[in-house]
Amino acid sequence: MLIKIFQKLPITKTIANSLVLVCFWTFVISVSLIVNIMMKQTGLLFATHAVIWIVGLICLYIGAKMIKRRSQECNLAENELRRVNDLLELQATTDSLTGIFNRRRFLDLLQLEIQESKRYGVPLVLIFFDIDRFKDINDKYGHDAGDSVLRELTQLVASTIREADIFARFGGEEFVILAHNNDVNAGCELAEKIRSAVDQHRFTIVGIVTCSFGVSQFELGDTSESIIKRADEAMYSAKERGRNLVENFCNCQQR
Repeated sequence: MLIKIFQKLPITKTIANSLVLVCFWTFVISVSLIVNIMMKQTGLLFATHAVIWIVGLICLYIGAKMIKRRSQECNLAENELRRVNDLLELQATTDSLTGIFNRRRFLDLLQLEIQESKRYGVPLVLIFFDIDRFKDINDKYGHDAGDSVLRELTQLVASTIREADIFARFGGEEFVILAHNNDVNAGCELAEKIRSAVDQHRFTIVGIVTCSFGVSQFELGDTSESIIKRADEAMYSAKERGRNLVENFCNCQQR
């Protein structure tokens, strides 16, 4: 990250300040000694020393002001780089329309959760869902209305799940939830809770909206792709059965 370039700035400024002071006082003392040797027989010694010290103090004051201004400029540059870096990080990991995690960030977090499940045996469940007949909503009400539905749905789901659950927009009208420390039964209960909340909610522009859900649990040997694929297949099984349903991958395989 760009901000790392400036992490050593305080050390650099301290060294620079010290060098300026050392060089300055070395110069003043050297000049004083030379003048002392050259003018020790005259009565101008005290006056000459006084002038040298006054000039030295003025130079020191000016140098200190310049160092302070430079330090402030460096701090401002560092703060600006940090702000830009944070903004870029946010844009890289967040869906601009809904404000939740995007697909890229979700896949990174999913990989970390899979590693933890493999290491500690913690159950992990993935819920994959999308909006039923979303194309019809866009065709009938327009894309602005479709965007409004996506934002409203996101807020509704976010208020239903736990803070520890990872919620992301996977693409288009597709969403994913990663429920840590939950088995498939708990995952189905959570999906049903969300499905019911969406079904009972009346969206601002379009009114009734429904979603279909697929649930899969992490199994040993799973990869990010395999657990997502099973949840996706379960979701399409729910659509084939009539939409607005929750489908467990294990159950749809038994049919």
